[in-house]
Amino acid sequence: MAEANKEFTLDELLADPIVQLVMQRDGVTPEDVREVVNRARQAHCTNKEEPRSPSSGSDFALSA
Repeated sequence: MAEANKEFTLDELLADPIVQLVMQRDGVTPEDVREVVNRARQAHCTNKEEPRSPSSGSDFALSA
């Protein structure tokens, strides 16, 4: 039985048969997914290093 709180690696997700079928249907390759993940990782790291002002509008705040 699988662990309920297990976080899968990208390799594990890309090896899943259902994920592979959806990717095939959508015309997406594992390399496409890796490129998007790498770009997101780089953007996240860049954003962490740059201080943001409270008025930058990048936070998701709800106002009444």
